[in-house]
Amino acid sequence: EAAETAEALAALPAEALIMYTDGGADGNGVGGVDGASGWGVSIKEKGDVERIVAEMWGPVVTDESDDFYCFCRRGTNNTGEMAGMVQALFYLLYVDGTTRTACICYDSEWAANMIQGKWKARHKDVKPIVGWAQRLLAKVRETREVRFVHVRGHSSNEGNDRADALVQWGKKSRAYARLRERKEGEGGKGEREGGRG
Repeated sequence: EAAETAEALAALPAEALIMYTDGGADGNGVGGVDGASGWGVSIKEKGDVERIVAEMWGPVVTDESDDFYCFCRRGTNNTGEMAGMVQALFYLLYVDGTTRTACICYDSEWAANMIQGKWKARHKDVKPIVGWAQRLLAKVRETREVRFVHVRGHSSNEGNDRADALVQWGKKSRAYARLRERKEGEGGKGEREGGRG
């Protein structure tokens, strides 16, 4: 409920990053047809919840030859949700440059339970992205605390609504704002395209 979400966010340290993540797919594979899929991330600081620190959005990339490949075979609601969380972790690894607490605010119980290892991925289409996300979370947690807080979707939560709007941008063929994993031996902070932040 909204009160529980507010209580959990209030308990965060004053300088914490609040990261709203979301994902989705048109049709979600009904009738064997995959529609456009995307993810979105909107990031704020607890001490200044009116100011957006960064925003990212993009498609669920299923082409293994693409630098932004998401380790999934299909773009679905679930893989979109997980891709959004992955991008939030990339931001913490390559952009933020601090060790402050981060909080991933999600509306997908599936994605949150999968990435934290509370549930086990059984379907072959999602096992690779779930495993990838779990490894990234473990890497981020080597240097900072990461909490997860549930936000009910479509409940007039400003951060969640904004992430959902970014998902719609990610579904379309337009300029994206996204990061990719830094490969072994690469310097820098990971490749980044456009966007705010």
